[in-house]
Amino acid sequence: MKNKLLFSIGLLTLVGIALLSIGLWQSRNAQAEPDRDSAAAVQRAIEIAHARGLEVERPDGIVSKRTTLQEWFALNHFTPDPNAAPFGLDPKRSVWIVAMKGQVNWNGPGRRGGAGDQFDNITVLLDTQTLAHLGTLSVAPNEPLPLGLQR
Repeated sequence: MKNKLLFSIGLLTLVGIALLSIGLWQSRNAQAEPDRDSAAAVQRAIEIAHARGLEVERPDGIVSKRTTLQEWFALNHFTPDPNAAPFGLDPKRSVWIVAMKGQVNWNGPGRRGGAGDQFDNITVLLDTQTLAHLGTLSVAPNEPLPLGLQR
């Protein structure tokens, strides 16, 4: 009888631990939104690039990289204030950087009509979870292209 009681308590304890583990695993997975894949990020970046002046339908070269906002800062030669993280500039924030080659007649925000600056590249920054547009960059011919693209 005593052995049966100990066995039952042990079995109930193991079942309880298993159920608790499953519950914690499910709640953890339910709270974290899955990141979008590279193909979705590239498609979204091309749409944004067209809105900013990409003239070709499909760029010549495309490179996408899931990384952190810190790499984007490095591409822009930007150092945020150490207290900027609560305002969306957390260097550890996960982002997609999508760089592409193709004729760009830059007509982004701040342009007031007329012909924009001409570039042979455009790079788009996206949030990894929502694919929200966070920034756009084009580099001059004398600067290296982002993410190892070749001219």
